Amino acid sequence: MSINETTTRARRTIGLIGRMNHEWDTLIAPSRKHYGPLGHITGTQALSTLTTTGTQDRDGIYWGMLSEVQEGNKDAERLLLQTMLAKAVNLSRNCRGLIAMPSQDALCVAVGAIWESIRTFPLHKTEKVVGNLAMNALQIITLTHPAPANLPDAHEDSELDRIIAAERETDEHVIHSATPLEELLKVILWATETGTLTQEEAKLLGRFTVSTREEKYALAEELGLGRYSLTTYASLIKAKLRKALAANNLERGCL
Repeated sequence: MSINETTTRARRTIGLIGRMNHEWDTLIAPSRKHYGPLGHITGTQALSTLTTTGTQDRDGIYWGMLSEVQEGNKDAERLLLQTMLAKAVNLSRNCRGLIAMPSQDALCVAVGAIWESIRTFPLHKTEKVVGNLAMNALQIITLTHPAPANLPDAHEDSELDRIIAAERETDEHVIHSATPLEELLKVILWATETGTLTQEEAKLLGRFTVSTREEKYALAEELGLGRYSLTTYASLIKAKLRKALAANNLERGCL
């Protein structure tokens, strides 16, 4: 998958994500619509409000928007989908059932899963709403597109795996067939949503964890670090994550 497809301004004219962004920019963003708790405002204003709201208020606003969706508000539904496109890209790149697919097919599956997650969100969940939206989408993908039996296992970080396993979901939303890579993604999603890790830390941890020895050397060179410095940095990020898990006394099902 080309980086330009999904992470730069060029993506606005390329593939599914490009078409959705173009639709948003030209048709939805300038128009005033009813966005539930946000009021009758333009798409630009609504998107800005959702993406700049602090963590403390975000759950309430997203939950209110999801309530509007379940009342039939299609404008609120499309707004939420727009805010989640980056997460769809992340899922399309990391779910083992999708990584062997052509990139645009994987994106279609991931966007569809995000959309379904928005429409069917369980409103009794009022905390970590954005993280739960992404994790519900992950569950949909895992159930509908399981990893091929002949797909090689990803390189694992056994220490982090043990941390993740201790927090695995046990309620009706458990992902029984989740791979170590998918479990890692769940934790990283939680960590970025809560501000536990920065985007840069989360990206580095993900890449480091699934990299082979040779790929770690290449990653260190890319970042201008020695191999020992890279390993130390990754260990510090994992320690930060472990501390946050313990400090939040997470209940089973939170990740």
